[in-house]
Amino acid sequence: MEGGIDVSNIRREIGVIIGEASPTEFYFSSKPEEMPPRWEYLVAYSEEDVDGELKKVAVVAQVERIVSASQALTKEMDLEIIKKIVESGLADKRAWGRARVLGFLTDSGDVLQPRRAVTPGKTVYIAPPDLLEKFYSYPRDEAIYIGNLITRREVPVYLSIKGFRRHLAIIAQTGAGKSYTAGVLAEELLAMGGTIIMLDPHADYVFLSKDVKGRRHELSDRITVFRNPASTGRYSEAEIGGVEPYEVCFSDLDIDEICLISGISERFTNIRRGIEEAIRRVRQDKKVFLPRDLLEQLQRAEDWRSEGVEDRVIRGARLAQTYVRRLVGMKVFSNTTTSIDKMLKPKHLSVVDLSGLEDRVSDYIAYKILLGVYDKNVSGEFKYPVFIFIEEAHRFIPPDEKTYSSSTRART
Repeated sequence: MEGGIDVSNIRREIGVIIGEASPTEFYFSSKPEEMPPRWEYLVAYSEEDVDGELKKVAVVAQVERIVSASQALTKEMDLEIIKKIVESGLADKRAWGRARVLGFLTDSGDVLQPRRAVTPGKTVYIAPPDLLEKFYSYPRDEAIYIGNLITRREVPVYLSIKGFRRHLAIIAQTGAGKSYTAGVLAEELLAMGGTIIMLDPHADYVFLSKDVKGRRHELSDRITVFRNPASTGRYSEAEIGGVEPYEVCFSDLDIDEICLISGISERFTNIRRGIEEAIRRVRQDKKVFLPRDLLEQLQRAEDWRSEGVEDRVIRGARLAQTYVRRLVGMKVFSNTTTSIDKMLKPKHLSVVDLSGLEDRVSDYIAYKILLGVYDKNVSGEFKYPVFIFIEEAHRFIPPDEKTYSSSTRART
């Protein structure tokens, strides 16, 4: 055993290290018929200082470039001469490649980057499956299965659950499988008893409760899709099955929330006072009200003067109308609020379908849900860890532009 790997499993030699080598790459020569394909995994042996002791380690690398060459056949030769050399059997064949070093395994299972270069003349082998599994995976009792290596289908890959205690980004080009990977992670976490909330702008996850043939599976009863009634939806409720409404009661919002989603700065004290006065008056007539009710009361601000309301409050109410009109156009509010407790259930996955909604409406719903999760966790009301998946996160938490949901960034 060397570096936690059974060396007896490494049998297939494919070449020898040649030329210059560094801690990050090496070149190797191989017989043309034995040259491994691009992206194949290799292993070579080197010596590294591990915990103050010089040890022999298995260095894992991946083929990045392949070259096939001949000294007898050159591009300057005439085609007829080339044919005669080939027919006579005098053509030589050479093959060499470049491999990028990925790291080496320690006895404890850690992957480290080499600080020394492998030595030219050393044998290069095809990396065996057991080495690659240990290199790419954590022990199965503390990890979740996400798939297999693309170029080595027999090698499973397991990610450590501990890695999900912090923020995690899945980054790749369009069509590379980001959403599929996120769906696999969510299902695996659910199977292990996790509580998951997925903010889904494109309805990519609304069918997680069904298998590839459209049938419900063993975890289906622990998966719920929520949708705001204003959403046109990418798929109909009949296609998805069991869609729950996600609603927000406008009259449940406090003054800070109304000002936040209206875009009213804390510095605009008169506007805030005008809204507070309008809310107080609306509540005298209605226990439950909508943004239009608030706007109508603001439009009657001149009538407040006869009741002794300060001029600056009335001016603030007039200016507030522009901001509140934005809320009237947000078809997210209703007469009831969906409790965050419906989503925060142990061993449950909640998909929030935001497809078909305007960006600012989706943004507000994301803000409302993130804030609700944060408050429940900080207060200790929900005692279990929550995994939150934010698809298209750059839309909700951009680096420069301020959004509703970005205001929860520091707290979540």
